[in-house]
This record gives sequence, structure tokens and C-alpha cells, in this order.
Amino acid sequence: MAFLRSWEARTWEVGLLRAVGLRRVVVFRELLKESLLLGVSGTAAGIPLGVFIGRHALPFVAAATAINFRLPVPSAKASVDLGGLAAGVAVGLGAATLAAIIPALRLARKQPVAALTMRGREAPADKSRMATAAASGLLIAVVALILWQRVSESAALGNVTTALMAVAACALSRPLAVRGSRFVTPAWQRIFGHTGRFAAIQLGRQARCVSLTVATLGLGVGVVLMFGMLGWSFERTLVSTLTDRLRADLVITSAFVSGGYRPAPVNEDFLAQLRELPGVATVAAEQEKDVPYGDGSVMLDAYDASCFHDLRVCRWRLGAGASPDALARVTHGEAVLVSASFAHGHGTRPGDIVRLPSAAGPVAFEVAGVTSGQPVNAVIMRRESYRNVWNDPMVTWVHVALERNADRAAVAAAIARTLGQKYRLQIRSGPELVEYFAGQARQAFSMLYLMEGIIFLLVLIGIGDTLATSVIERTRLLGMMRAIGLHRSRLVGMVLLEGLAMGLLGAVLAVGVGLTLGLFWVQVQFPAILGWRLDLHFPSRFVIGAIGLTLLLCILASFVPSLRAARLSVPAALRNE
Repeated sequence: MAFLRSWEARTWEVGLLRAVGLRRVVVFRELLKESLLLGVSGTAAGIPLGVFIGRHALPFVAAATAINFRLPVPSAKASVDLGGLAAGVAVGLGAATLAAIIPALRLARKQPVAALTMRGREAPADKSRMATAAASGLLIAVVALILWQRVSESAALGNVTTALMAVAACALSRPLAVRGSRFVTPAWQRIFGHTGRFAAIQLGRQARCVSLTVATLGLGVGVVLMFGMLGWSFERTLVSTLTDRLRADLVITSAFVSGGYRPAPVNEDFLAQLRELPGVATVAAEQEKDVPYGDGSVMLDAYDASCFHDLRVCRWRLGAGASPDALARVTHGEAVLVSASFAHGHGTRPGDIVRLPSAAGPVAFEVAGVTSGQPVNAVIMRRESYRNVWNDPMVTWVHVALERNADRAAVAAAIARTLGQKYRLQIRSGPELVEYFAGQARQAFSMLYLMEGIIFLLVLIGIGDTLATSVIERTRLLGMMRAIGLHRSRLVGMVLLEGLAMGLLGAVLAVGVGLTLGLFWVQVQFPAILGWRLDLHFPSRFVIGAIGLTLLLCILASFVPSLRAARLSVPAALRNE
């Protein structure tokens, strides 16, 4: 669209060259050369910028990798790979060339007589049946891919679907700009008077310019909203799940971390001493272990028996189909529970058999129920059964329920004094542990915040460039307005109101794009990538903040072009062609 808008401004020149005998193929070839030159310039600037951002973003990537995949990467170093460098160059040049093909063909095919009549006017929108069919086909393809991805749960197909949804959003920017301008005109005139009316009229005359800005805003801010919804849903799902399950007064772990968010395991020898401390009512240990399963891995989450019948320690919510005595059977080691993520990913239901790998060969367990108490891909069992099969005496978490009148701070201090130094333990309350996991979730998505900042910067530059170009193209018109008595302040207000109107239209598209992509990623794509089932949480504060920041960016981006318009010399502007 940027190429189309830029080249349309030279339609009259191209028509003149065609009238004196320049062939269509030459016009097409020269326009592609121009696009390739722009691609080279952009690639030359983008590669050093990408290397710079990559080096400074590496700590965020390392932290996210460690938390999401439990892979410690303390020695990760940034390096430039020749293959990645070549791919970046190919993408930069290829994108510039592909984006220019259709606008170049459209301009080269225009008849000289028609081109000569387009001086100072924007080409009308393509209302042919082919354009309508293309838009309809695009929407049908998006819906079909979403349905196909829900069935296949392919992460690669989900990425293709996301890209096609972004293309569909850009295609919607033109009709939104046209219809939105019709709505803005009376509203702006009623609120801002003649200044608002002039601004709205200019929006209607520059439909392609407005649609370019709306597409930039809608897609850029929409992706930011998608990231926000995904991160917020991840965090709130984790917090709500753990808050509902964890009932212990204190949770004890190692002070060291083995990888990501998981504490290093500790030998169970200290549990007997812990039970003898004053104020301690119940002690229940938990061990976590990842084992291969299917095409990936599954976490074995093993608890002492008290975790399945003592509500002072844990509470397990079971889904439909669970047997009435499911928790009792797990307590006696007769069956296991599976998480909702595991059940969804492997099609497991109560009564099914899961076979888990061990040193002695596959071990079969009957599934007694599906629980929402564990957000990850997990099989939950009694720790004694786990220890007998996998010969693992270590524990990762220790849940401690206190006596009725015990002082939590005093008991925690006693544990730290008698056992903390010897076994290098860390003692947290239940709410503190939940907040720890929430912090880990925020850190896992910290890379997305950097991407959001980059997107907002690009949006700011894009809007500023679009409005500056619009002011340059309307130099003569703005000069005529000044000549008939329009004050500089009204000219500044007119350009600012244009930018604000574009921001409002872009915000409408951004909310639609963000919610659609966010819904798709939370409910479909994220489970396909990591196997985690997330609850959908709408980040209302984040959305309001993003819309407010979008409007602020539009006003800031409009400020410099508005000053340029106000400083125009009337005689020079009137002489401008």
C-alpha cells in the first residue's frame, strides 16, 4: 500500500512518459528497480539494528527459555549466523519486491490518457468483482484455517493462520477508513467546528493514506494487544489454579533452582525432623520429574497421600466423568489423575490407561479423573507409588499445615533456624509462593514487552511519515487556506485532528485484531505449541492503556507535520505544483 500511494502521486508523470512512447514493460521494470533499491536501503539499516537488539534482548530470551522450557542457559552468547543473515537479507529484499509487484503492474497498465487526468487526485478504489472475490476468499480461507487448526492442533499451521489473519486485517483497513471517515465528519464538525470539518473532509479525500495509517496502527497495536492478552491469560490461569489448589500455610523448597522456575530437589531426610517441630500439624512432600511421553514429555507430579484427602494441604477439583472415589483411589496408589492439558493433548478420559516409561519398562496406570489443579501437562500420583517405580527419594516442594493456634511467622523462623541452614531451604507462605509463580510468568513474557516497545516505535515513525507526506502533498491547498485567512493555529489543529481521527480508526481495528488474535492464540495456538490449556482473561486495563497510548502516539506524530503546515510561506505554497 505504501508503494501504491507513493507511485500514485507520480501517475501524471508516468502517463506523460507513456504518451511519448515509453513501453509498459520499461515502466514496470523501473518501478521494481526502485523498490529493490528501497529494499537494499532498508536491509542495510535493519541488519545492524537487528544485531543490536538481539544482543541486548538475549538476557530476556534466556530468562524466558529457562522458565518456559526449564532449560538453564547462563552462558548464552549472541553470535551472527551466516544462514540467519542471508535469510534476513532475502526477507528484506523479497518483501520489498513482492510488495511492489501489484502496484507496479497497476500503474504500468494504466492508459496514458487516464493517467494524465489523475494529476493531484487519488485513484478511485477498485470496486471490481475480482477485488470483492479476493476479499471474500481471504475471509473464507481464514475461517477454514482456524477450523482446520483446531482439529489438527498443528503449531506450524497456526502460524500460517496468524499471518493470514494479519493480511485480512490489512484488507479491512480500507473499508474501515472509508466508512469511518463518514462517521467522523459530522462528529468532528459538531465538536471542533470548522477546523474539525476541514480535517474530516481531508480524511475523506485521502482514503488510501488514511487506510495505510489505519492498517499500520491496527496491525501494530493489535499484535501488542494479542501479546497482552496471552501474557495476562497465562499469568491469571497460573495464579487462579495455584490459589485454588494450594492450601498449606507454608511451602518449603530448596534455595537453589535447577532450571527455570523449578527449585532444585532436596533429599527427604529432613521431613521427619520437620514433623517434630512445635506448631506443625501436617507435612506433605511433592516431587516433580519430567519423563518422555509420546512426541514430547510429561511432568510426573507425585504427592504424599495427605495431599489427596487433607484440605488443609491441597484441594483438587475434578472434571466431569471422574469416579466418586477418584481421590481415595489415588490416595491408595490404585490410580492417577491427569491435568486438563494432558487430557486435551492426548485425548485421555477417566478410565483410560496411561503407560509411563521407567527403567524397568513401561508402567501402566489407570486414570481416575481429570483435574484443573495443575496447569501444565502432568500426571498426578501418590509419591509412594512414584518412589517405588522411579526409585527417587528427593522432594521438590514440602507443604506444611500448621496447628490451629500456631503463629506462622514463629514456625517459619523455627524451621529456618533448625533446618534452613543445614539443608539450604527457603520458606514461603502460600500467597508468597503464588506471587513467586506470577513473577516467573511475567518474566517468561518479558521478551514480549521489548517487542511491544519496538512495535510502538515503528508505529510512531510510520504515522509521522504518513502525515508529513500528506502535508507535503497538500502544500498548495494549505497555502490557499492560509491566503483566504485561515489562522496558523487552526491549521495546526486541523492536522492534529486528522492524526487523532486516524488514531481512533486505528484503535478500532487494533481492538478487533488484538481480540481476535488473542482469542486464537490463547485457546488454540498456545496449547498447540506448549500443550498448556489456558483460561481466557480479558486484560481490560491493558486494552484501555494501549488505546490511550495509541491516541497519544498519533497526537505526537502529528505535532511536527502540523508545525510544518503552520510555517508554510503562502507565496511559496501557492507556487507549489
